[in-house]
Amino acid sequence: MANRQNAQNLQIPDGYRPVWTDDRLNPNRAEQSIVGQGQIKLVWTNTVPRRLINKSSGRDVTASTPLVYPYVDMANQTRNLGSVSIVQLNGQVVKRIVRSANATRVRLPVVSSRSAPVVKAAANSVGSKSAAAQFVNVGTFDQKGSAQTVAQRIKRMGLPVRIGKYTRSGKTYRMVLAGPFGADASRVLSKLRSAGYRNAVLR
Repeated sequence: MANRQNAQNLQIPDGYRPVWTDDRLNPNRAEQSIVGQGQIKLVWTNTVPRRLINKSSGRDVTASTPLVYPYVDMANQTRNLGSVSIVQLNGQVVKRIVRSANATRVRLPVVSSRSAPVVKAAANSVGSKSAAAQFVNVGTFDQKGSAQTVAQRIKRMGLPVRIGKYTRSGKTYRMVLAGPFGADASRVLSKLRSAGYRNAVLR
């Protein structure tokens, strides 16, 4: 800390101007906390189904950690979604979600696995979709305009589309969701990937 260079209140020389005016050059980026380090160690995979991995050990902690996608810390999850607990239901390990009164998420996050241990999100929320209904997450965007542009393209392909919104770490993101679909969800996913949306995944 003694050799830390002051990155604030710098005088810009004549003839120069700042390249960025947003917070990408965070002057506190080198400072860490125990809570923050714990969040950095956890990451959701970009697979179907998504798995929660502890990067420091490589262990799959999906079934043992009461977190659901996309959250990697309890504080944000509790504030934006509600409380999550791991319980036994009909002989299976499930994550039961009890939404808070001020929950900002509309979609019920679902965490499931085709390999042991089996983990499902308990459908105890008002308005939850049936198991047969599936969506295709075409992409997630931090700009409203980008999400709307993609949604319009999907609509021109003749597919039903909607835009979901959620907040993470104080920032709002928008998900472009095509659907709902039934048994042909996989076919629609292949169609969208062939159209250039290679990161599209089933929900």
